[in-house]
Amino acid sequence: MVDYGNVCKTLEQLMLELIGKGLSVPQYIYDGFNSVRSQIVIYAQKPDELCKAIEKSPVLQEIETGLLITAEANFGKDYADGWQEKIMTSYREKEETVKAASYISGIPRNKYWIRLKTDADVGELCKSLNLQTRPQEDGCLLIYGRKEDVKDFLSKIRGK
Repeated sequence: MVDYGNVCKTLEQLMLELIGKGLSVPQYIYDGFNSVRSQIVIYAQKPDELCKAIEKSPVLQEIETGLLITAEANFGKDYADGWQEKIMTSYREKEETVKAASYISGIPRNKYWIRLKTDADVGELCKSLNLQTRPQEDGCLLIYGRKEDVKDFLSKIRGK
């Protein structure tokens, strides 16, 4: 499976290098990056669907082509070929880090949340601090509520 976040980082490095060398980048490339990044965030929890969505959309290919054409026209074929090899390598590299979710469905936006893997029964402590809990599929416990309450919970768990 392709790590499209890694591919975007490589393409962004090329874009920033071109800008750093005084070239202007077409607006459709900026717009394309915003579109692809949005898709990556939306499908972060479902990588199979992300692959389908990006493969159906020509945006990533348009960004890659536009940047490589700009690089070749201004700095030569060798320069563009070097970047094309970096891009191809980023397509082949696997995702190495687990990305943290910044949004969990069903929790109000104004709530602060943590995921905790524990054997201890923390239900009574959570109730006393007005925190809600929800068990997760991977065995973790999702704890959420006001930020101050979650901080108090963590302090009491640590024994401070």
